[in-house]
Order: sequence, then structure tokens, then C-alpha cells
Amino acid sequence: MKKEMPAPFRRPAALAAAILAVLAWVVPACPAAERKVVVYYFHTAYRCPTCRTLERLSREAVSEGFAAELADGRLAFRSVDVTRPEDRHFVDDFRLYTKSLVLVEEGGPAPRWKNLARIWDLVREPAAFKHYVQQEVRTFLSKAGGSGGRP
Repeated sequence: MKKEMPAPFRRPAALAAAILAVLAWVVPACPAAERKVVVYYFHTAYRCPTCRTLERLSREAVSEGFAAELADGRLAFRSVDVTRPEDRHFVDDFRLYTKSLVLVEEGGPAPRWKNLARIWDLVREPAAFKHYVQQEVRTFLSKAGGSGGRP
């Protein structure tokens, strides 16, 4: 005797709708308005002059280019010492191997992030450095609220 499949499995559209309904209940979507982008500057306890310059230029690029976004909470800048026990997880989370500037969209089901690796190439050219960071932040912000995962 041939066994009949349950009704939802006979209609793929109904099955997809059921799965989406369960996911919406289990992982509630965070509205784009509640999502924000954080610009993290990751460093260690030892801070050489170049590392301090990286942080200063990063902070200046963000504050000079995104005053409105900082004021309304869509954007934040955080400096994090990854040698502190409570912050060591960032090394694995973002595959860090040196001082880094990482853009992270928080508030979605899975964080979207991007490491701005060119900061090391541009650290001796402040105008180019700031332009690069501002361009990357602008592009990242424009996609905030989209799908999660690493770009």
C-alpha cells in the first residue's frame, strides 16, 4: 500500500509559507530602523604611533563624514582592546590578525561585516585614508537592513 505524503509536502508553496511562518516566530525580524552599523577599531594593549594614527584617522573619518548618522544612532564608533578577556572573542568573530577597522551591521538575524584592510596601505595619506573609510561606511550604511552574513 502506497503511503500518501502529508498535505503540506504535496504543495511546495504551502510548505514554504509554513517554514517562513515558523522562522518568523523563532527568529523575529529586526526592523531596519532598529539595526545599526558599528565601526569597530580593534587594537591590542600595546599601541605604537602607527596604531594610534589608525585609530585617530578612523575616528575623524567617521565623525567628519557621518555626524547625522552618529547623532540619530544609525552609526556608532567603538575602540576595542582585544587583549581584554571579555573582548577576545572578536579575534575569532572577525578573523583578526592585526589592528583592524571593521564595519558591523548589528540587530539582524546574523551580523553582516567587512574588514577595511586598506587602512594599513593608506595610513600615511590622511586624505585618502578618510576618503576610503567614508566611502566604505557610506556603501555599508546604504545596505544596512538587507540580508545578514559576510559580504
